[in-house]
Amino acid sequence: MYALCVAVWPRAGVAHVRQTLCWQPAQGAVTVLHAATERKLRGGRYWHDCREARPSAQARDARLAAALWEASAAAVGLSAAEAAWP
Repeated sequence: MYALCVAVWPRAGVAHVRQTLCWQPAQGAVTVLHAATERKLRGGRYWHDCREARPSAQARDARLAAALWEASAAAVGLSAAEAAWP
């Protein structure tokens, strides 16, 4: 995302917008590192800005998840048996 932001908003006139909407790579890694290293956290959760958060409605949609699974399996050439929904 950062590379896209740098490419799209290179001029100083929009530097504030770029700083507000785009994180540096190290900033983007903070939540991942927090989730990976904090011993008190439970697995299988969604995290945003170092806090547990509720995933979007689309992320919770079981039918959409199954369709994505099937499309992904087809894209990499898995057979129906190999691509069985978990």
